[in-house]
Amino acid sequence: MATYKGIQGYSVQSLASDPSPAASVEGQLWYNSTSNVWKISAGGAGAWATGNNMNTGKNLMASAVMAPSSAAIIMGGNTGSPELITAAVETYDGSTWTSNPVSMNTARRGCGGIGTVSTAAVVCGGYSIPAGPGPIALVELYNGSTWTEVVNLPAAKTALQPGGAGSSTAGLMYGGGPATATTISWDGTSWTEENDMQVAKSNQARFGTQTAAVSAGGYSTAYINETETWNGTSWTQVNVLNTARANFAGGGTITAGICFGGDEPGAGTVNTETWDGTSWTEVGNLATAIQANSGCATTNAAALSMGGNPGYTDQTEVWDGAPVAAKTVTVS
Repeated sequence: MATYKGIQGYSVQSLASDPSPAASVEGQLWYNSTSNVWKISAGGAGAWATGNNMNTGKNLMASAVMAPSSAAIIMGGNTGSPELITAAVETYDGSTWTSNPVSMNTARRGCGGIGTVSTAAVVCGGYSIPAGPGPIALVELYNGSTWTEVVNLPAAKTALQPGGAGSSTAGLMYGGGPATATTISWDGTSWTEENDMQVAKSNQARFGTQTAAVSAGGYSTAYINETETWNGTSWTQVNVLNTARANFAGGGTITAGICFGGDEPGAGTVNTETWDGTSWTEVGNLATAIQANSGCATTNAAALSMGGNPGYTDQTEVWDGAPVAAKTVTVS
């Protein structure tokens, strides 16, 4: 037998107070019986805010995400010209950057980070003078207190910044310089060759997990806006970025990502785009045009952008994706 709910849908609730943003769903309608108005949950535009500076200005750093609202880590980078490459590490507690007392074993820039918790991160490849000069294959594992050299990448590679996808025991790294389509997975002990991307590239934004990842933009024979998604077996070309660029940062999941900054080409940009699993949308700009920045995000609702050029900056910007908020329904 058909029910009223089945025919007419759910009834609108009468609430004494607005539900919290966390309990709301965009498009949800209710009647606020205290203020005697109709309300609806609407998505916000999102915005960047100035955060506390890093201890040292730098660019081309590796980063790993440990929930950017509460923790992150940056590794290596270039602190000045010519080639002032560092092995230094800094950690973020949601407010302040702290210099880690234990540096990596090898100074490098253009390296890639993988990790999801503050006591387990991987840094791989990059460009080094002490171990080069040039691209290197060296990989180091962090356990929260020490850095240990582990199994090398299959080939020396740079332009992996800020990082790849996944965790320190289930990671994925792809692309890099010189421009390549190579994809390799990490199981905490060794690297395994996987199916190549559709387009060879370096300096792209990378994020997601070992079995569900995104590659956005980068440099091939020119700056590109091409986007590919990984399903654990193969790469598929999907909807492109609105702005072609390279040397930029990103983070999130295969259905909720964000990227920001970069060359577009030739100069830094403030451009920020969010990914919903299908398409990219331009949202609120960074306060400062930047390229060669690092960054991380758990979803497109919370992210960090740190460092970059011009000037080997120490600046940090914090993204608030403006989750759904209660709006009064008006008739006009």
